[in-house]
Amino acid sequence: MWTARGVPSGPAAFGGNGADDRRPSSVRDTLQDAFGALKYLADHPAIDAQRIAILGFSWGAMLSMLALDELAAQRALGAGPRFAAHAGHYPVCSYFIPGATFAPAMDAAWTGAPLQLQVGGQDDYDGADGGASCRKLIEDLPPDKRSHVELIVHPTATHAWEEKIPTAISFRDPRSRSGNVRVSSNAEASAHARITTVAFFKRAFGPLTCRRAQLRLSDRHVAAAELGADHERHGVWRPTSSKKAAPINADVEFRLTPHARPARFL
Repeated sequence: MWTARGVPSGPAAFGGNGADDRRPSSVRDTLQDAFGALKYLADHPAIDAQRIAILGFSWGAMLSMLALDELAAQRALGAGPRFAAHAGHYPVCSYFIPGATFAPAMDAAWTGAPLQLQVGGQDDYDGADGGASCRKLIEDLPPDKRSHVELIVHPTATHAWEEKIPTAISFRDPRSRSGNVRVSSNAEASAHARITTVAFFKRAFGPLTCRRAQLRLSDRHVAAAELGADHERHGVWRPTSSKKAAPINADVEFRLTPHARPARFL
């Protein structure tokens, strides 16, 4: 994951060969990874820089929350792009309450993007408190920030509920309130989390529209389209030949979906 920083892959990354653990020691240390990914994507000609979001799990969920910090974004990106939305599955909310490690991020100025948190009611990192730590965290935010946050609690879910494991497991971790962390696969929570996360991003991105799109059909044909449809609707376009090839007369109907090969928007 961090090979670009010179961190080796495999067991050597965490000292499995008898050397030192070379992984980042804090979530905050990986903010540069998130902002670096944002800049890379925003510079890509096939990607709308205004419709890039961040979704993280556990460590990544807390990273998604920290990336709301406008000052941190300014240091990394200047006046450049910002994430359009932030989502996090099973963060450790107790790390963000007053006096805790990441509490300053809750007091800092935010970028203004929306945040969706999904947590397990039986997550041992927050003491399996039914989501109380996360509710308290959000309730204590000032109104201008609280209005940007959505919390979804899956009452029976543990940490890492989407892991497809045949039986529940547990492991020791001193960062857990009890020192022990249970992980159990929860298909219902996983399905609901996927649906609600996609819906959240759709709301944040708004309708996908463009005036002109260009898609390469082959070495000899380039289709140009005037579009007035978003990604949930159908558009009709007439391909034209870029060279003196046999004319194409039929209208072609297509559906633009998130899984389609991206068009290059002009």
